[in-house]
Amino acid sequence: MKHISKHILIAITAFIFSCSKNDNTVQDPQADCTREVRTNFSLVKQNNLGGIDGDFGQGIVETFNNGYLICGILEDEKAHIVGVDNNLNMLWELTPNNPGISSLENIIKCKDGNYIAVGFKQTVLDDIDFDLYAIKIDGSGNIIWENTYGVNSITDTTIDLIETSNGDVVLVGSIIIPPVTPENFNTDITVTRIDKDGNLLWNKVLGGTKSESGASVLEETNGNILVAGSTNSNDGDVSVNKGESDVWIIKLNALGDLLEEKTFGSSESDAVSFIGKLKNGNIVVVANSSGSDKDVVKNNEGENIWLFTLTPSLNIINQNSIGDFEFDRAFKITERDNNELFLVGSTNDDASTDVFEGRDFWLLKLSESLQVISEDKFGGSEDEYASNMILNNNNEPVIIGSTNSNDCDVTSNNGDFDIWVTVVGAIE
Repeated sequence: MKHISKHILIAITAFIFSCSKNDNTVQDPQADCTREVRTNFSLVKQNNLGGIDGDFGQGIVETFNNGYLICGILEDEKAHIVGVDNNLNMLWELTPNNPGISSLENIIKCKDGNYIAVGFKQTVLDDIDFDLYAIKIDGSGNIIWENTYGVNSITDTTIDLIETSNGDVVLVGSIIIPPVTPENFNTDITVTRIDKDGNLLWNKVLGGTKSESGASVLEETNGNILVAGSTNSNDGDVSVNKGESDVWIIKLNALGDLLEEKTFGSSESDAVSFIGKLKNGNIVVVANSSGSDKDVVKNNEGENIWLFTLTPSLNIINQNSIGDFEFDRAFKITERDNNELFLVGSTNDDASTDVFEGRDFWLLKLSESLQVISEDKFGGSEDEYASNMILNNNNEPVIIGSTNSNDCDVTSNNGDFDIWVTVVGAIE
């Protein structure tokens, strides 16, 4: 299931366990697309990008001329960047010349008018030796520089990045420390800082004797770095373990020194996908939880989306668990100028009257206390997986992900999974 964003290590696991690709999905020509009329959001624009096999959209950023750059991975397991205009029509595409497997997981707009995307790149063919990979391009897709960063490990992957206030870039991901076997596949969190020209400034590896994975990063106003990840350990850099796995928030200074760390979760499995800063100075965390004790006050059965806000001193303010019985995931929260919060994820909650078959893009509007105000789902009779979301200059949510549908909300399909980008507006 490598098409689910934030689970890129599964592609690496395939080398060890010899997993095979999924077969192409056959579309249902008699798909039932009837549904209740939407009352909250409308699908303003959409487009499918990709070839005849599986293509997966992971990151998106709005350009300086109101278009978008989209990064991800193609069917031949190559990193890919696409430039589209404001109407989502393709302008250009770039597939860097990497002989092995590569992927780009996220992309940002830089202060100098250019763009940086990060992911991973195979450094030894037919092996599990991967390095952190970063590429800087201009708005037309011309490469300014590209670099890999190995940190004395077998496998290094980057999931998220930010540009800091001084123009440096911080990358967050996971690494596998050798030796690697099916019995020894533990990972640690890696945090890497580079300058605007791609030169390595420092790298830190954080974790315990069990597995940790990095997911998201932000910079505080004082220059400290907050990293969100997940941990199974209770030793090394991890002071407390509350269950099977916990959300782990790490605070580093600008030089990478560990200042503070704290775990959040239940006695069951908890994992994080995003950390962000709100306009009021507090922190918002997007996670999943299977529990209903310790830090988690509610569970709706199964694995729920778990949202919580923190003070700058990392104390919980508000929280909410969203979902019902099914396996629901959320990946990003954004805040509008009027303090409205938008949460994006994927769901196959068949109990809802506003959902097609399979999984769908799921967009929710939340209050400041994280309560659901409204929601809508977008998709077809097969599966849609949301990966990321931004707010464009019109304050509209723009969602990137993948689809293998060819009906209902999805107007076309180029074969298997396509990159699917949608612009969503509010129904007044």
